[in-house]
Amino acid sequence: ELAVQDINAAGGVLRTPVEMVSVDEAQGAVAVEQLIATHLVDVVIGPASSSSALLYLDRLIGADVAVCSPAATSIALAEFPDDGAFVRTAPSDALQARALAELIGDEGGTTVAILSSDDPYGRAYARELQTTLEADGLTVTASVPHAIDGRDQTDAVQAALDARPEAMAVIGFPETAAPILATLADVGRGPRILDTFVSDGLRSAGLYERIDPSKPNITLGIRGVSAAATPLNAEEWIADTFRVYAPSVSTAFAAHAYDCTIALALATQIAGTDDAARLTGELLNVTRGGVPCASFADCKTLLEAGRNIDYDGVSGVIDLDDNGDPTVGAFEAFHFDANGTDIIWHNGETAGYHAFIGFDPARHVGVVILSNSATSIDDLGFHLIDARNALRPPPAPPQEVAQDTTMLQRYCGTYEFAPGARMSVTRSVGKLYAQITGQPRYRIFATSDSTYSWTVVPAQLTFHRDAAGSVTGAVLQQGGRDMPMTRVP
Repeated sequence: ELAVQDINAAGGVLRTPVEMVSVDEAQGAVAVEQLIATHLVDVVIGPASSSSALLYLDRLIGADVAVCSPAATSIALAEFPDDGAFVRTAPSDALQARALAELIGDEGGTTVAILSSDDPYGRAYARELQTTLEADGLTVTASVPHAIDGRDQTDAVQAALDARPEAMAVIGFPETAAPILATLADVGRGPRILDTFVSDGLRSAGLYERIDPSKPNITLGIRGVSAAATPLNAEEWIADTFRVYAPSVSTAFAAHAYDCTIALALATQIAGTDDAARLTGELLNVTRGGVPCASFADCKTLLEAGRNIDYDGVSGVIDLDDNGDPTVGAFEAFHFDANGTDIIWHNGETAGYHAFIGFDPARHVGVVILSNSATSIDDLGFHLIDARNALRPPPAPPQEVAQDTTMLQRYCGTYEFAPGARMSVTRSVGKLYAQITGQPRYRIFATSDSTYSWTVVPAQLTFHRDAAGSVTGAVLQQGGRDMPMTRVP
């Protein structure tokens, strides 16, 4: 409605005011027929749900109606034979799977098993997730579809655990995947033991109630990503424009709906007709390859000057691909705390420093921490958001093994693991210290005659000797990676 108002304020489309009608998507086929037969619409903004889109796209497109969905994200829609008549402004589940793969790669080790619902949604998501994980250099140890008919999930869970993955990805919805999470907990592989990541379908405040209502903390540590229903790019527009216009209306995907409307109007302006078959041929050209513009009025002015346009809307850059899907999208990383609440959060680190930002949308509580800690401060962030989230106990000091002083001296030297990146090992008062280029010097503790550990970071250093006993190199093991180093003069 707001988009139509802005379009008409700029002179309408093809010098004609745009008229809008609304129907209730919940009425299904009845609503679709009202749009086609009664209202004779040229374009539709919707459906909002993927299931409705898959059910009714064929009828809409067959009636020469152009369709733009602001919220349908199913991967199956990318394969729908729509002849270019269907586009969407919300990022698809394919992009979400890539975002989840990135989160797993950052926080979940190098080996991953996937448990996905045995339905079109789960199979397509798992396929995209596996492809991206492997392209990023991670190993998918198993991809196991699980039944969605309430059967016992022990066999599926065991099949995923057999290869001893460092992380588990669970794809589905609460009613189908909660038994999977319950079984993982029952066999001692819950999220506090095995890094567990989920798709956005499991982002539900009541998820723990489907697993074990008596244990809100059973979901503690589960992480995932979901499409940002209100992207950061849209926050100013939401606050200054949308909430003023419609203060009581949900902002979820409002920016995407606005952009759908503007994009279809601009495509009609370029086509010079409201004939759906012709305007759909211009839809992709609206969002790429031209002069950037951010409003209907500005884009229309460029078109009237004979310029090509690239509409970047209130939801951000859209940039549709040849299939009508956005090539970029905004996602939120979320984390379940000890109370079964999902927290939007992010962290970061560089040499000797860690940062954390987190927000509890339900309680309107947020925390930002900037630290000079060399170890993760995530537990402190979650504790500050809600004191019921326990702090992580400090790591136990390594069990130090006595070393011969002669061997200590042999390990001293410079080790290179990349051009310009070196580690210096020095000795002082019978103790060894290691210092990586650009970082502080820390003591390392012997855990065997050739391995040492840090107490400030979870890392291990293993020295290598040749047949003659000379130290030739070392391997730094940290974050699931082995980084070999060569001793240099």
